[in-house]
Amino acid sequence: MSAKKQDARCKTIAKSGKPCKAAPTESGLCFFHSHPNKAAELGSIGGKRNRRPSAGDADPLPPLDGATSVVDNLDRIYDGVRMGVIAPKVATTLLQVITAKERITDKRVIERQMAEMQDDLRTLKSMIRIRDIEALTSEEALTSQEALDSEGDLTSENEEPES
Repeated sequence: MSAKKQDARCKTIAKSGKPCKAAPTESGLCFFHSHPNKAAELGSIGGKRNRRPSAGDADPLPPLDGATSVVDNLDRIYDGVRMGVIAPKVATTLLQVITAKERITDKRVIERQMAEMQDDLRTLKSMIRIRDIEALTSEEALTSQEALDSEGDLTSENEEPES
């Protein structure tokens, strides 16, 4: 190896026992060997960037109460992705959650409407039964009244007229 290339290396021996191959600064050591705490600091910054925010740090999305709130949330997510505040992967997950919640909300509305319709059907059936019972009762009353009237006619024919 030429003398020029040997001089173009950091003069520190690495933990492995081999010489450091990084380019030296004016001090003859590479940046990280001349600033030993800087490597840990930079690694910590990178690690913090990958961490998920805690529940208190998160900017909560407003509740999905109706179509307007869903559209507002979608606009908010779109703007966040466009400005680089929300990562596309996170936006995709948020969209899937919104879609699932909307489907569930729609099903709940349909189930509630079905329950109301079943209650209405029960009410109508009971009203029809009452009407049928009243009709039968009035027919029986008419039949028994007719029977009484016809019996009254028979007794009056059997009786002799008074003179």
